[in-house]
Amino acid sequence: MLKRIRSFFGNTGAQTSTKPNSRLQVLVGRFLSGSTQSNPLYLTNRTTAQKVKLWLAVTIPAALVVGALAAVWLGIVDTAPTQPPGELSPSQIAEKLLPDLSKPLDIPTDHTLEVVDVHIDHTGSAKVMGVVKNTTSSAVAAADLTFELTNRDGSRMGAVGTRVANVPANGSVKFELPIVQEKAAFAFVREIHRL
Repeated sequence: MLKRIRSFFGNTGAQTSTKPNSRLQVLVGRFLSGSTQSNPLYLTNRTTAQKVKLWLAVTIPAALVVGALAAVWLGIVDTAPTQPPGELSPSQIAEKLLPDLSKPLDIPTDHTLEVVDVHIDHTGSAKVMGVVKNTTSSAVAAADLTFELTNRDGSRMGAVGTRVANVPANGSVKFELPIVQEKAAFAFVREIHRL
């Protein structure tokens, strides 16, 4: 094979001289042939540094492979697949999704007016009746009251509202509000808005 490559780059056989024709032929020939050794025992005439380099080049990778296998076999390195995390409980999911849910919720409210009585009267046409009380020492000119209406089963039927006027200081005022929800059984105060 080398003979074919040399003949390709070298003389075609027309010349009998072994002297190369060009510098490229010299370089290719040296690459393919390697450097010539004058000493027939060149493998045994290596210096100690050359022998140590060769020994390290062979033994260090082999030692690393053997060490890695030993670490796995002895259990130093954990090769077991990790288990997926367990499922979260509903309370843990709620804690992650709504972290501020457990904090107390302070809604500022105005206790100037309080509804002390509210009921639905079915005599004649249905109406919401009740009493609103002023808890302060000053009169309230007007206020809007909003009520949620439900039936006997607790299903919401709608909301209604009315306005009360001239609630005296520390006094109370009756109110009456006709409604169209004939089956309404209960009325709950949703909002009191002082004007």
